[in-house]
Amino acid sequence: MIPLHLPSEASTSSESEDMGRSSLELLGYHFDDHGVMRDMNEKKYEFIDQKSYEEIGLAVTEEIYRMMENPPYNMERCYLNDKDKKKSAFIFLSKDWYQKEYLIVLIHGSGAVRAGQWSRRLIMNESLNMGSQLPYLQMCRSRDWGVVVMNTNMNMTDSNLHEPLPGSETPLEHGITVWKTCVARAKASSVAVVAHSAGGAVIAGILENYWSQEWMKKLKCICLTDAMFTLPSVHAMDWLPVIQDWRATLHTEIGLQIDNSVVHGSRPYITYVTAGTSYHEETSAVAIEDIFRFIDNYFV
Repeated sequence: MIPLHLPSEASTSSESEDMGRSSLELLGYHFDDHGVMRDMNEKKYEFIDQKSYEEIGLAVTEEIYRMMENPPYNMERCYLNDKDKKKSAFIFLSKDWYQKEYLIVLIHGSGAVRAGQWSRRLIMNESLNMGSQLPYLQMCRSRDWGVVVMNTNMNMTDSNLHEPLPGSETPLEHGITVWKTCVARAKASSVAVVAHSAGGAVIAGILENYWSQEWMKKLKCICLTDAMFTLPSVHAMDWLPVIQDWRATLHTEIGLQIDNSVVHGSRPYITYVTAGTSYHEETSAVAIEDIFRFIDNYFV
């Protein structure tokens, strides 16, 4: 398990105490030094009702954004539409990401998760190590790799849930916008993608809609974690990166190759291996060491 480095809290005067506290703290919760969410009595989070769960979940999202923007991660929040931030989705970029030789793109799945998260439920019930993308940021930072963190479920404005965000109306449109404006323009000679669940459909859609031999050869590998991924136009593509999917199975061993014939909806251009867990939402966390060993082999 990778030890997390959590941002230190700045001290505040009694007058501005609430202003200096995060929305999560105002709801009576915090993350301890091990990344476990606890209440004021140091008890782990327990589900009360759906309304409070959603309220706390939104505060968790904001807290993870805050963590990513502070040391040791120091990620930059980048709006896709600088002219009107209230009507713009945003992503997170590591410092000097565009100048790094090696670049990682993180794509979460569908639902309530946002940038920095693999599973909101695991973050709240288990730990940041299990449910957040912070360990991935830490691994990239230790290797001096650039990172792009997508936010594919940020599709509507906060003020009007029926008003789509330009360039981010759907997860796929968000992915294509980020790829065109950031990834394709980066100076990196080698790019790798880690995509969980429905995030696999996003990177597959990017390949389908934005394929070019020039940038495709920079994309060294795609690491899927129990993901959806299919390429209807694969026969028209004369080159593909290496694609491997860490699947949730009953095997506790990580990285054991699975015969394609036993994988439902398998694709011949994907290698399937065990993630070391039988739980879909745990695959990204449990397989992290094996995933980075895999990427290391192609970032040479």
